Order: sequence, then structure tokens, then C-alpha cells
Amino acid sequence: MLKDKVAIVTGAAKGLGLGIATTLGKNGTKVCIADLDADALAEVLAVLKSENVEVVSVVADVSRVPAV
Repeated sequence: MLKDKVAIVTGAAKGLGLGIATTLGKNGTKVCIADLDADALAEVLAVLKSENVEVVSVVADVSRVPAV
């Protein structure tokens, strides 16, 4: 059901966002992860890639339109 879908997950560097991104990725969803914390986001990106998840990351504050 999730295979070959695409999802954008904000707040993906920790907590609920991380859990959602991980679960989606492990179920075949292509994932775009976004967060303010560049270092933590890079760690999550590396972990997901090592698990063969199709993933890209964006450092952004999605609460600010110019940042998106």
C-alpha cells in the first residue's frame, strides 16, 4: 500500500517525525525528510540510506514560507 508512494516528513530528525519517516521508508515509501537540525538530519539520512530507503533531506523551517 505504501510502496512507490512519496512522502514529505517534517520534524524528521527526532521524535514522531523520525518514527514516521523510518516506518514509511521501511515500507517502500520514497521519503523527503525535513528539519531545522542539520546535524541530526544528516544522521537520520545516513541511517535511512544504509537501510536502502530512497530518501532525500532538506534543512528548512517549514513554518516560514521563505524557507520553504
